This record gives sequence, structure tokens and C-alpha cells, in this order.
Amino acid sequence: MRRSFMILGCALTLAPLAACLEPPATAKPAAAPLSFAKAAPIYLAVSSIKVVDEYHSPAGAVEEKFSTTPAEAMHQWIKERLRPVGNDRILEVIIKDANVKATPLAPQAQGIQAPFTDEQAARYDARLLVEMRVYGDQPMSEASLHVEATRFDTLPESASPAARKALYNRMVKELMEAANAELEKEIYQYFSNYVTYPTE
Repeated sequence: MRRSFMILGCALTLAPLAACLEPPATAKPAAAPLSFAKAAPIYLAVSSIKVVDEYHSPAGAVEEKFSTTPAEAMHQWIKERLRPVGNDRILEVIIKDANVKATPLAPQAQGIQAPFTDEQAARYDARLLVEMRVYGDQPMSEASLHVEATRFDTLPESASPAARKALYNRMVKELMEAANAELEKEIYQYFSNYVTYPTE
């Protein structure tokens, strides 16, 4: 089932930790709250924006543990960066994938050092796939683009709940930074006929 919403207008990796009896490495600082408000809005000659969620997290999905899922972050990006200012046409934004997968990592340390080695226990892979289409009064779209962004990171065996939360937040932030840059570039390239610039 496709869920849709309308807006009406006017790769980083943690290095393996050192082995025998060394104290655990200090966790990276938590990411700042996700926001795109500082970036200039993109004004489009469309009357409305329709957001279609084709991706739905399955039960027990990793991203459901995130404070902000990739799909929720994409909705936030649309609200903060896109401005429909036209009198006709519709921009359809389709979130085709927004998943995070966790893969257990096999232990690497051997011998007497193994019990004292804080190894990377799991790898997390995030993927965001978005398609945009501009529709006029015809069934076929007038212009379209698609963007894919990916990020991965790993967590050690000793990771605390706070460190795990920090990693989740950091992954979404970095995923959206990559998506933001790519979407902006693609919009100005492929939707150039629909980008407008407000006058003072």
C-alpha cells in the first residue's frame, strides 16, 4: 500500500579498537539535531508537492530504533527545502527505499588476546532512494530525477546504549547530508525549467 501526503503551496567507519587491556576508545560526539533550515529554500513552479511512501519498514526493522528514521528525515528535508510557488503542476516525491540493515561481524582476534579485544560486533548499512517527477495536465511526467545515498558504520561489542544512539543519529545525519547535496544538484540540473527565484 502506498501512503501519500500533500504539501500545498502559495561513508564512515570506526577503526578497530586496540587489543589487550587497552581502555575503550572515546565515542564520537553525538550529532547535532537534524535540520536543513540553514540551507536556502528551493522555489519550484508547481502548485503542490505530493509525497509517496513506497517503502514501509518491516516489523523489527533496524531503522525503527532510530530517533529519526531515514524516511522521516526525508519528509523533513522536503518540508524545509522545497517551496511550491506555482499555479499549476504537481511535484511527486517518491521515497522508494529508506532502510537500515545490521550485519553481525565475525570475531577476528585469536589466541590469548581474544578475550581482551573489543571488536566490531555489527555493521550498519543505510540506503535512501528517492525519485521526483513533475506532472502537468498529461499522464506522463514532464521531468524526473532519482537520487540514491548510502552510508555505513560499525559498532564495537562494548558499545553502550548512548553510543549506539549516537551512531544511529550520526548515520542519518550523514546520509541526509549526502542526499541533500545530490538532490540539490539534480534539481537544478533536471528541473531547471521549474526552478524560480523570488524577487525582493
